[in-house]
Amino acid sequence: MFMSQSIVRRSLAVTAFYVLGHGFNYLLLVASNRLLRPEIFGLFYISNSMINVLMTPGPVLAMSFGQHFARLAASGGIDAVSAALGRTLVAMAGWGSFATMAVLIALAVAGQQFGVDSFAVLVLIPVIACVAVLFEIVRACFQALHRFAWFSASWVLWCGLHFILSLAGLYLVGTVWAGLLGSLLATIALMTVVLVILPVRSARPSPRAETAALPIKLRSVLVPVIAYGCFNLLASADVLLAYVLLNRNQLGVYIASSLLPKAIVTITLPVAQVLLPVLAAPASSSQTLRTAVLKALSVVLMLAGCASAVLWMGAAMVCNEQFGIRFCDIGLMSLLALAAIPLSITRVLVVNSLAIGSNWRPLLQVLGLAAIGILAGIYVQGDAYPLGTIYLAVCSGVMVLYVFADMVSERSHGQHPTISSLPGSNESMIEVGAPIK
Repeated sequence: MFMSQSIVRRSLAVTAFYVLGHGFNYLLLVASNRLLRPEIFGLFYISNSMINVLMTPGPVLAMSFGQHFARLAASGGIDAVSAALGRTLVAMAGWGSFATMAVLIALAVAGQQFGVDSFAVLVLIPVIACVAVLFEIVRACFQALHRFAWFSASWVLWCGLHFILSLAGLYLVGTVWAGLLGSLLATIALMTVVLVILPVRSARPSPRAETAALPIKLRSVLVPVIAYGCFNLLASADVLLAYVLLNRNQLGVYIASSLLPKAIVTITLPVAQVLLPVLAAPASSSQTLRTAVLKALSVVLMLAGCASAVLWMGAAMVCNEQFGIRFCDIGLMSLLALAAIPLSITRVLVVNSLAIGSNWRPLLQVLGLAAIGILAGIYVQGDAYPLGTIYLAVCSGVMVLYVFADMVSERSHGQHPTISSLPGSNESMIEVGAPIK
């Protein structure tokens, strides 16, 4: 089997860089857990969770733009890529400004209801997410130009600088807004470096580069954004509800207990990243696609299962006030580690649903979000354990619904349907920087 069609080997290779970068992110959370009071640490963690949810369009847009940058690099050279990147950043910055303002207004209203009294935190959350999405688009140029070493290095450097500047803000000032400001400065600094490193061969782009317009395939981008957005929201739903339903001490316990279980969900993401282009390959047969999905599910089950088992066996060492994570509860952490397994499997099933064109399946995640919100509102009375139990049940239920939907779809169609909703398809094309016809 060629490496381009390999799920297991490519997943492990991508995971190595991904884990290295995210190692800095989780080291920041562990360090902030040691530095901050429980209520401040909880707010810092939730702020980062909200940023991750708002960053959902980043990977989808980066993949779609990266494919177009690659076509431009082949036909128009580096000048065409540079011109298209500049035009894209201007367009995305404009749309991002509107989105940032809308999110800021929503957060300001919600913050008053839930007691978030730091306006700086409310401002920084959408701003960081917007800048991070732009940075992902810039990094996509490295893929188009086949500069994969810089593509991987920029991710690790970004996470490393994010760790240094955020921790410095938390240590020197001791407030959430200081840590978030460090994150913003790290993203701006790395994006500046990347823009300098990206080659620009001439001050005057060629006529072909000047006329290059970046197509955004409206449907093919919107559907994955909704699907991934629902998944990211589901992955963070328990900690967001914890902020609303638990007192500040219980919030600190829940957040501390969820640190490593959430890391399990994170380390399985590269499997979905590797699976997506394999499913999108136009020459892939139905049997090849089915085999790829089964391999991806096997890898995810192995990674999540082994990580959860290690966490269960070492729980007493992890939840240790002196050397481990402060405020952590062994039983709650074990419960959330179990929930990480169906949640990780669901991500692969979400990618598969996009590949087979089942655009309605994100509604299954919406049902899960509604269920956890209703059940938590009824049964969580200031205690963290019922929230963890409900979260495990809902994550397992959503996974079962996806499996059932996949079985029904396979029986109905008899084969893997044509891919029509992934980034890179030829449907619903409009152009940024060009008139809509």
